[in-house]
Amino acid sequence: MVAERKAREVAQLEQLIEQYPVVGIAGIERIPAPQFREMRQMLGDNAVIRVSKNTMISRALGGKPMEKLQESLDGPSALILTRIDGFRLARELDRLKRPVTPKGGEIAPQDIIVPKGGTGLKPGPVVGDLQRVGIPAAIERGKVIIQRDTVLVAAGEVVEREKALVMGRLGLKPLKVGIDLRSVYDGGTIYGASELAIDEQLVFGQFVDAGARAFNLAMTLAYPAPSTIGPLLGIAHQKALSLSLGASIPTKETIKLILEKAHRDALCLEALTG
Repeated sequence: MVAERKAREVAQLEQLIEQYPVVGIAGIERIPAPQFREMRQMLGDNAVIRVSKNTMISRALGGKPMEKLQESLDGPSALILTRIDGFRLARELDRLKRPVTPKGGEIAPQDIIVPKGGTGLKPGPVVGDLQRVGIPAAIERGKVIIQRDTVLVAAGEVVEREKALVMGRLGLKPLKVGIDLRSVYDGGTIYGASELAIDEQLVFGQFVDAGARAFNLAMTLAYPAPSTIGPLLGIAHQKALSLSLGASIPTKETIKLILEKAHRDALCLEALTG
C-alpha cells in the first residue's frame, strides 16, 4: 500500500511537470500554515504549489531536462509550476513575503539593528532585559529609551531566543517569511536564487545609462539612427551656416546676415576714417 501510494504521488508530480513549461523548487521552511494558504490564494492562477516529500519530488524530476533541480531539495520543499517566466515568479513570491519577528534559531540575512530613540515601553525590569542582550537602554523623563543604534544580531549569526523575545517586545520585525524560490527551470536553463534576485531599479538604471552612452557614441561617430538623425542634421546645418557666413557665401539663409555684417563693418570703417 505504501509503495503504491508513493508511486501514485510520483506519477501525479510527473503529470504536473509535463503540463507546465516553468518548474521550480521552493523552500517553505518556517512558514505558518495560515500564511502559506494565503500565499497560495494570492498567487491564484499564476502558479501551482505542490508540497511533497523531497524523495518523491526527486524521483519525479529524474531523467527530465530539469533533473538538476534535485540539487535544491534541502529541508522542507515544494514543487512550484507556472506558465509565467521564472524571473516574474521570483518577483511575485518576494512580493508576498511578510515581515515577522524572529522566534529564535533563525539565521539573520543582514545586520539586525535596534535604532536609537524611544521604545514606548514602561520603565521597569525591561531595562535590565534590554541591557542583558547588549542594548544600551536607560530611563529618561519616565520613558525607556535606546541610547544609540545597536547591532543586536550580525548578518549570518543565529538569532538567540532571548534576543528574539526582546525584538518582540520592541515590535521589531526584521525578518521576512515567505516562499523562497531556490531554483527554476525556464526555457531550457536552470537559474539559481541569486540569478533570479534582480534589482529592477538597478537594471532599469543600467539600461538608461547604456542608452545614453550609445547615443553619445553615435553622435560622436555621426552614426545615423532614428534617435540621432535629427540632432545630427541640426549640428550639420549649424556648421554649414557658420561656414557660409565665414566665407561670405550668399544663400537664402545667409544673405541677410552677410549684409548685416557688411553694414556693421562699413560703419566701423567710417568711424575709423572720420
